[in-house]
Amino acid sequence: MGERRRFRGAAGPNRSSTTSAHLRALPTSLGLTELEARLRAQPSACGVVLVDVDGMKDVNQRHGHEAGDRLLRGVASRLSQVVPSGFAAAIGGDEFVMLIPGLDDPVALEWIVTRVGEALATPFDVALGQSVEVSATAAGALWRPEDDPRSVFGTVDERVMLGKLYRREAGFGKLADLVAGVLDRAPEVELLDAVAGAMRQLAAADLGLVLVAGEVAFAPDLAAAGAVEVASRAAAEAAAVGRFVESHDEQWEAVAAPLGAPDALAGAVCALRRGWRFGRHERVLVAQAGRLLGPSISARRTLEDALDQIAELSEQALRDETTGLPNRRALLRWLEELGKETPLAVLLVDFDGLRAVNNILGHQAGDELIRNVAAGIRGATREDDLVARLHGSGGDEFIVCCPGLGEDEAGVRAVELERHLVELRMPRALRHLYRGASVGSTARAPGEEPTAFIERAVGALRRRKAIRRDEHG
Repeated sequence: MGERRRFRGAAGPNRSSTTSAHLRALPTSLGLTELEARLRAQPSACGVVLVDVDGMKDVNQRHGHEAGDRLLRGVASRLSQVVPSGFAAAIGGDEFVMLIPGLDDPVALEWIVTRVGEALATPFDVALGQSVEVSATAAGALWRPEDDPRSVFGTVDERVMLGKLYRREAGFGKLADLVAGVLDRAPEVELLDAVAGAMRQLAAADLGLVLVAGEVAFAPDLAAAGAVEVASRAAAEAAAVGRFVESHDEQWEAVAAPLGAPDALAGAVCALRRGWRFGRHERVLVAQAGRLLGPSISARRTLEDALDQIAELSEQALRDETTGLPNRRALLRWLEELGKETPLAVLLVDFDGLRAVNNILGHQAGDELIRNVAAGIRGATREDDLVARLHGSGGDEFIVCCPGLGEDEAGVRAVELERHLVELRMPRALRHLYRGASVGSTARAPGEEPTAFIERAVGALRRRKAIRRDEHG
């Protein structure tokens, strides 16, 4: 990777005399060469943690360099207490490196990085009569004897830079405009595909990929199966661990970053390139893309969820909760959408036995009877017919609307439906209390209001009920 910016001038000959004196006032100040030598001397694995203290320039300007030096000595003291068996050294005006010999566990390394942040979060007493607060960005990597020390230092340097990026909310400028533009120009395209397209533009990569809640999308015109596998693996890891991830095979190099802030991750984004490595600028773009796209996806998903809930509630408001059939409100809406000129036959159904079932077997059995009758009606009607439940009179009335049928056809359908419901199969406990159903029918006159022809169907139903009573004594 080459020597990184952060390490290049640390305690080196190119620093000004003022800065050198400032660094020599610190307990320990090492350059990259000395740190590499310390790593090579380790007989086994070693953890490497880079700590970048934010706000030192402000402390020096407001309180003077002596206060700044006392602050840095306080930082060094606290870092040495995080892992007493380790080694902590200043490598610049506001940066420190920690070496933890024998560490070969990434989980333990993450714990140490977290502890560093906690250790430096408490205000410092620098003899000013008031405490001084600073923040810090820390990142770690594991070194093993076969690794190149310079590569490890470059890795932690880059991870700190990306960590600082994730702490910063502003400064993305044209990049933010580009992301917003890509999403706004594709309102009819699946959101994940739009984000994948944005990724491809942001990183000028061969392939953009995004992973959200287990769903994967990518730029399809450049998606080779092997490439997608590498990118998906990197994106899944970035989403799981919440940090920048690199992955590669013999052909492809992938870099992935979490979507959103660490405390509100929505998934991960990944860029893929064939044959050569991503540069620092492109890695930053990928990280920035994740930072920018995360809130957009979360907001859109939240909106989609809200709209889905509204749609579900609206659907529930139009459904009978016992049978799942349309209710009276849905019936009136359907009739309005059908229009007043379409030929329409109406069958009104009133089944017998619900009161007896409720009184003898209970209302739960009554609901089962209602569902059985509803299923029987639905099974005897056409796909284009509307079957709705009309609450009232004990809740045992249903209406069947049959578009395209006239008066004579409605009468025939009423007879057929009544016969079908008399022979309806159902559990024995309900069967001996169920007494079939009466069906009245009518046809709508052109332009007639629903209240008029439904009332006429009610009259036909009453007459039919009277006839059935007389037939059965």
